[in-house]
Order: sequence, then C-alpha cells, then structure tokens
Amino acid sequence: MSQIRYCLGKKLGEIPDYLGQARYIAEKLGDKRSLAIIGLHLGRLYYLGAKISDAASTLSLWLEAVEELGDKDIQLRAAEFHGIFYYIQGMHIEAAEYFDMAIQNEKKWANNLISPLTPAFFSFSATCIGQLNRAIGVLESNWRWARQEKHYKSMASHYQATLGYVLLIMGEKEKAGTHLTEALKEAHLHQNILAILLCQLALAYSKYLENNIKTAYQLTVEAITYANESGIKIRHYPLPIFLELLYEFDRLHYDPVPQFEFKSEMHKLLNGPNIHLKGVALRFQGKAMVAKGEDDDQVYATLMMSKDYLTRSGDTLELARTRLEMVKVMIRRQDFDSAKKLSLKAWKGLSGFGSFFFPDTLLFLIKPNFKSETQHPPPVAKANILLQDLRKLTSYLDTDTLLKKFN
Repeated sequence: MSQIRYCLGKKLGEIPDYLGQARYIAEKLGDKRSLAIIGLHLGRLYYLGAKISDAASTLSLWLEAVEELGDKDIQLRAAEFHGIFYYIQGMHIEAAEYFDMAIQNEKKWANNLISPLTPAFFSFSATCIGQLNRAIGVLESNWRWARQEKHYKSMASHYQATLGYVLLIMGEKEKAGTHLTEALKEAHLHQNILAILLCQLALAYSKYLENNIKTAYQLTVEAITYANESGIKIRHYPLPIFLELLYEFDRLHYDPVPQFEFKSEMHKLLNGPNIHLKGVALRFQGKAMVAKGEDDDQVYATLMMSKDYLTRSGDTLELARTRLEMVKVMIRRQDFDSAKKLSLKAWKGLSGFGSFFFPDTLLFLIKPNFKSETQHPPPVAKANILLQDLRKLTSYLDTDTLLKKFN
C-alpha cells in the first residue's frame, strides 16, 4: 500500500502508517530482509517530506544493511535508493548511474509497480549532466506508457511535466509550453500535487525567461500556496530554477514567496548537504556581491567555490553559467585572454541547452575573429556591459513604478 500511494502521488500522508505496521510485523518475525526494504522506503519518505538529514542518514544505514545481507535480489532493488541517496546530495553523475541501473533492473521484473518516479529522477539527473536525448527518450516512453495504464495515469502527468521542464531549458519553449499545460490539466484531474507543483514552477520560469517577472511571481506564489494547502510542505527542491526565481524576486523587492524568504533559503543551502544547489547559491551570492560593489577578488573567490561544487555535481548548464559570471570579472580586470578561453568553455557546456543562457553582451568573445591580445570589446559590447552594471545599481528600485513614469 505504501508503494501504491507513492506511485499515484495521492494520500502520501498515509504512507508512514503502512510502513509502521510493516516494520512492527517484520521486527516480531525477525525478518531482516523486510526490515531493510522498509528502512529504504522510510528513507525515501523522509526525502519526500524534505527531512533531508533524516533521509540521508536512514538511506545510508539501510543501504549498508542491504550490502551486509548479501542478497542479490534486494541489492538490485536498492539501486533506486542508492540513486536517491546521491540525488539528495546533488551528485548527479552518481545518481544518474544508479537510477539508470534501477530502470534496467525494472525491465527484468514482472511487477512494474517498482520505482514509479525513478524515470523522472533519472531524467533530471541526466539533464544536469548533459544527457539530454536520453532524458527525453526515457520521459517520452514512460509518459506514453503511463497514459495507457489505468493505475498509472497520475504518474503520466509527472513524466510529462518533467519532459516539459527539460524541453524548456533546452530552448524548446513552444513544445515545453504545450506539454506543461497538458500535464497541469491532467495532474489536477488526478490530484497529483507534485506534478502540479512542477508544472506551475516550470511555467513560472518560462515567464521569467520572457522577462515577465510579475506573472512569474504570481505563478510561483500560487504553486507554493497550493502545495501548502494540499498538505505538501516543500522544504527541499532539486530544481535550481526555483532558487533563481527566488533570487530575482528578492532582487526586485517582491514580497517573499510563502515560507521561502530568499536570504533564509541561501543560508540553508550554503550550509546544507546538496553540493548542486550550494554551487548555484554561491553564484547568486557572487552576483549579489557585485551589485553591492564588493571587491572583485572576493567575488571571484566565491565564484570559484561555486565552480568547484558544480563540477563535482556534474551539472554542465549551471557550471557554464557560473563560468560566465567569472568571465564578467575577467572583463572588468581587462583580462580578455582568460575571458575568451573561459567563455569558450562555457559555450561548450551550454551545448544542447537554450541559447538564451549565453548573454548577448559576451558573444563577441567567442567570435573567431576576436583576438584578445590585440582587441578590446567592441563598442556595442562595452555599452551593453555598462548597461548591465547600471541595471544592477537600479535593481532595488520599484521598476514597475519607475517604468510608469516614462509611459
């Protein structure tokens, strides 16, 4: 019953009772194998409940127990939980490897009830490490399959929502919008709260990319409010786009998203176990330091820490974005040779993702005819960089009010 609730994304609050009853019986019988399985399910439940420390320690404990049992079957079934263990820490190279193993193992078993969210987890990790085609392939096949299965229609909306998110950051905005809109409708129909949340946040990010911050903010607040009212308290999230939205809302002085005050989130992530989100948070910290006019050496040191964490996490997109912030520091230092080399690395890291992630103001660096030894940024590029700096100086103004004065 615990697995059924997890699969359907419904009545997740009933899972602890089922696990508690199963654990009581297993302890009375001295069934170590069942206890290990229950322990892994409990660790996954802690993750869904955003009890990250409890999830990590519980999964670590029972994964060790699985190894000690030496039971090949249970070791194969533990692949998903190994994946979650690394997923929690933002280590997407290892997470993708174990989730892929779980997907392959799943094909060998007749009961497909196992690991319903594993394709979505795998696809997110695969997207992070640049395996975009594989991510899309897994999501599309599972989405089409789930639509045909009576008991899995709820999961179909989750697969489609994740597919929409992947397409969005690849720059396929029209396709992404179609999938996200359809998935949101299906998720509401089947009351899949997690799928609804994912759809709404992805749609909010889409509006953010269009520079429609007001609508992005409204959609984000609606998403979190709906989740809270549905009994889902979101204290942890794997999507860096959510932190990016919080950063932008804070920068423009919007009211905090309910339960997600930006500075508190930054403190939590910078002191948390997830190296992926920590790397992203450090980049935003570096950007905030620039806006405050802090020393470039300190800014660069912060961005270097961001780069190191993101390298370990395997996220090629976020690593490239941090490198682009480092390039801006190099330009301010007039170190165009280093800026050119690092911008080319960033460009390579963005391969397959939306071109909008590479700022127009830095495109001159990757042009074949730009020679850093003898040339400076073209006048238009220098003007755009200056404009960006001016925008930072005015970023804390009420931009809506300011713009109205010119209308």
